[in-house]
Amino acid sequence: MPVSIPAEITFFLYSMLYGAAFFFAYDILRCIRRMIVHNVFWIAAEDLFFWMAAGILLFLMVFDKNSGSLRGFFFFGLLAGALAWYFLFDRLLIAGLTRVLLFLKMTVISVWKTGRKPVLFLAKRFVWTFHFLGKKMKKIGRFFRKRLKKGTKIVKIGSKR
Repeated sequence: MPVSIPAEITFFLYSMLYGAAFFFAYDILRCIRRMIVHNVFWIAAEDLFFWMAAGILLFLMVFDKNSGSLRGFFFFGLLAGALAWYFLFDRLLIAGLTRVLLFLKMTVISVWKTGRKPVLFLAKRFVWTFHFLGKKMKKIGRFFRKRLKKGTKIVKIGSKR
């Protein structure tokens, strides 16, 4: 089955793009690992799922773009894209994204620490108010029950006369 040169170049560029995209996604995973400390088990599980997903996506790309046939320039394109991403953007992305994620984490923590005190205060007052109203409603209910019982006795007495 003859394949034209522009189609092979397009496939090579797609494989470079996929190599860079996988390295970018793995960099994001590395930034998350820096922000949230993982033990060895979770790192291995994350790597396993990441590379399983990468393998499935690569299979789908090869099946769609090259009718499922693997060629040497496909693997070279993956490697070239990953290395291009590593040497051009890796350190910049890791440093910048880690700073942004740590800033967001610290912002959320500080908002939580300052915002939880008024919320807890209001929640306690809210619960106390309903507890107080519940006690008063119970007393009011007892009062009306007693009055109704007395009222029915009066009606019964009055009806017997």
